[in-house]
Amino acid sequence: MRKVVVALLLFSLPSRFAFWLVRMIWGGKYYSFGRKCRIGFSLVLVSEIRMEEESVIQSGNIIVAESVTMSVKVRIQRLNSIKGRFSLHLGQLSVINKYNRITSARNNIRLSELCLGENAIIGVSHLIDMTESVYIGDHSILAGCGSQLWTHGFYHSKQGPARWRVDGGIRIGNNVYVGSRCLICSGVSICDSVTMGAGTVISKSLVQPGLYVNQALRYIAFDPDRAIGKFRKVSEGIYERE
Repeated sequence: MRKVVVALLLFSLPSRFAFWLVRMIWGGKYYSFGRKCRIGFSLVLVSEIRMEEESVIQSGNIIVAESVTMSVKVRIQRLNSIKGRFSLHLGQLSVINKYNRITSARNNIRLSELCLGENAIIGVSHLIDMTESVYIGDHSILAGCGSQLWTHGFYHSKQGPARWRVDGGIRIGNNVYVGSRCLICSGVSICDSVTMGAGTVISKSLVQPGLYVNQALRYIAFDPDRAIGKFRKVSEGIYERE
């Protein structure tokens, strides 16, 4: 009930008055707002929100999550859909641009988190799956539009109905540039100082700085029934990369 009341106040009232009223009723236990913060006409339905000075959530956003923490001069631009069982931790000067979809199931088996480092940027019209956590380091950017980050996938048995979900977080280092329409698969870690050309598919971790571009299509032998045994079982039909 508290979340709903706060969301209505933040949506319907000018930010300065809404912030004052929320602080008067609930104090600083769950909500804090720094100097020159502002929330436009956006639905912000969270258990906790902490905004440091000059942080802004523009109009047209839907944010239905566990918590939001915004450092100094963070910006969430217009018309983003941010919904699921995860928390946002946004570092100083970081930006979530517009038209992005950041989502997980509301009944996700874990509380994941999206963490942006200092001056990290999520560009326009990207898709980020939050089944597991995603970390984007300092001065890194999802550039252009249309990239996808997936923190889960499926293995299908060669015979019969068996199907297993395999979860794995994504960690992107510092000073990484991700070009338009890249696809980053679950369990991938990317080291610092990497540039990924547009349209690149990253299915394994990158440990050497430099430029990466897409490779030609090739055949790889694969047995899903044997491969699933490499992972740790966390629930019925759900496995996790270790």
